[in-house]
Amino acid sequence: MWQNDYDQRLYYTCSGRDSISMITSKHDNGREDRVWDFSCKQSFDSFYRMLLVSLCQLV
Repeated sequence: MWQNDYDQRLYYTCSGRDSISMITSKHDNGREDRVWDFSCKQSFDSFYRMLLVSLCQLV
């Protein structure tokens, strides 16, 4: 299932702390446009811990 139609605007976000993990598109030569699909996965908690530790060290 595509997240948009040809010649339409696209706005997509993942929920919560998820991040985009895959992007797929299909091009139509006649329309000279693309449709897009995205997959989201839960972001790694270790990344957030590492970021927090790094930010604390700057203070």
